[in-house]
Amino acid sequence: DTVSQKCIDPSKCPCYHGGRSYKEQDVVKIECNSCTCESGNWICTNKQCPGICSVWGNSHFDTFDDKTYNYHGQCDYVLSKGETAEGSFEVDIQNEQCGSLGESCTKSITISASIADDKESVRLTVGKTLHNYSTYKYILQRTASQYVIFEIPKLEVTVTWDRQTRVNVKLGTQWNDKVEGLCGNYNGNSTDDFKNEDSVEKFGDLWRLQPQCSETETIADSCENRPIRKLWG
Repeated sequence: DTVSQKCIDPSKCPCYHGGRSYKEQDVVKIECNSCTCESGNWICTNKQCPGICSVWGNSHFDTFDDKTYNYHGQCDYVLSKGETAEGSFEVDIQNEQCGSLGESCTKSITISASIADDKESVRLTVGKTLHNYSTYKYILQRTASQYVIFEIPKLEVTVTWDRQTRVNVKLGTQWNDKVEGLCGNYNGNSTDDFKNEDSVEKFGDLWRLQPQCSETETIADSCENRPIRKLWG
């Protein structure tokens, strides 16, 4: 055992994860799956985990299929939407300029749900008082520390907001390959998240809610343009 520096029977070799050793029958959780140490190997369950998409800071995106990209459009956009026999949902974001070089940040979020011919909608805006949506039937509201959480249990949709620029959208596995938007299609394949568009800007502009918004321009890498300042930074 390279951690304890002791000799052990090969059948009792430890398993390793995250820089630690684990003994026989120890269990670790990796996302929604459990892994058990058996004779030095991890034996893991193979459940399909919920999809999680994140937006944070100066318009950094991480799709349901773990594709990370930066998109600096300034408009209203579809973050994610989908429809099944149970109903439909849509999460939209409004991005505004928040930096001197043309970067954008999420300033507001709109969450909508349509179930059984009823439609409910929530609007969240940075710096504005949070309304009480406790009377809603399908969109449930709760808080956890600085986070505000909106759940649509019937559709297995959860949106978490930190009251600033970070937004997380979590979807149940029923939405696999049934959604679209800036968060991608949640089909387990990150290579097709951009819908065959040849640039991030063209892909992002597909999801503008107002066609009159100007096309997004590529923001140059400041460190590449000023290499001497990269060291100072």
